[in-house]
Amino acid sequence: MFKTKMSAKWQWGIRILNLGLLALIDLFQRLSVRFGTVQPARTVTSLLWFTLIALVTISLPVIIPSSLRARLAESVQTELPFDLNVVLFLYSLIFLIWPTALLTTRQPHQVGVVVMIFLSIIAAILPYVPRNHLVGIRIPWTYNSPVIWHKVNVLGGQVMLVVSLLSLLALGINQSWFIAILTIGTVVLVGTTIWYAYELAK
Repeated sequence: MFKTKMSAKWQWGIRILNLGLLALIDLFQRLSVRFGTVQPARTVTSLLWFTLIALVTISLPVIIPSSLRARLAESVQTELPFDLNVVLFLYSLIFLIWPTALLTTRQPHQVGVVVMIFLSIIAAILPYVPRNHLVGIRIPWTYNSPVIWHKVNVLGGQVMLVVSLLSLLALGINQSWFIAILTIGTVVLVGTTIWYAYELAK
């Protein structure tokens, strides 16, 4: 999803940055730091779950079994972990600065948060998915060319990540904002990917 050279160069950098953010989140919680949207609203359980997910994401290149690694393309082994770490970094910032956007006891909000996190993960994976009939931007132009498929899915992943993050932040304000941003974002996603595929197929 992001530049190949950047992902190779900053692979360890983004992991160290995420570990630093985790430490800062824990420190803010222990000290009960309060200013603006930063509130000690996180629970021990939420901190543990977030830390576990973060550590798994940070350790991806190491914990992937060698047998599976041998079957994956080099780009998937290096770039996908980087992209997932970027997604983790963005969610860590939200968890640090605006924890109530992720944590709530309201059922509709909880469902929305889970769906947006799921869409963000799909967005990171999308550029690495080969042509198939289940996942990806599946329109005639992308089916006809593996090059167009890849380029359109890279764009689709980028737009989907932005839409899911903006929708999550809107959900932290109120449900009306969430529905509006998600609807507009979906229209933009569909429109830009179709237009881009058409332009590439000319």
